[in-house]
Amino acid sequence: FIEQDTAKTEEVMRLNSETEETLSKIDAYLVQVSAYDSTLDTEKRIAALHSCLGDIHRVGELAENVTKYTRRTEKDQLYFSPKVKDDIKGMYELLEKMSEKAGELLISGAMDDINAIDELENEVDSRRKRLIKEHVARLGSGECRPESSGVFVNLVCNLERVGDHLNYIAHSSEAN
Repeated sequence: FIEQDTAKTEEVMRLNSETEETLSKIDAYLVQVSAYDSTLDTEKRIAALHSCLGDIHRVGELAENVTKYTRRTEKDQLYFSPKVKDDIKGMYELLEKMSEKAGELLISGAMDDINAIDELENEVDSRRKRLIKEHVARLGSGECRPESSGVFVNLVCNLERVGDHLNYIAHSSEAN
């Protein structure tokens, strides 16, 4: 979105397709494990992993939404200022940090960094609120065109939802 590169749409779709295939295989494997090892601890872990699969799937759907917003921006020739793009990029960078930490927690099960994940998620939430508030102010002052509102608000809300799903993934390690 920042680069307005609609050519990346194919890459996002390809990666989502590969991810869906992998998620299906993991899901089938978890079902097999569940059939052979039905201890309470194993069932808790499997339930948490199933939940993570759903969260990963949802992040993929949200990535596809970003490609739609990028295409619409190009098609309708919407303009976003460099400051707005920097703010969105900053939100994305927070999500990258969350993704890395959530993955580490999921793999290790060590909950040492859960507070850091929660702080990042709170920052993403705060940033969404701030960006929308600033957008409304820009609309009121005439700095922003109203036709960009739908794309901007949906993009920022979708990014915030990615943060929610990354947080769910990180907290799934608590079920271990």
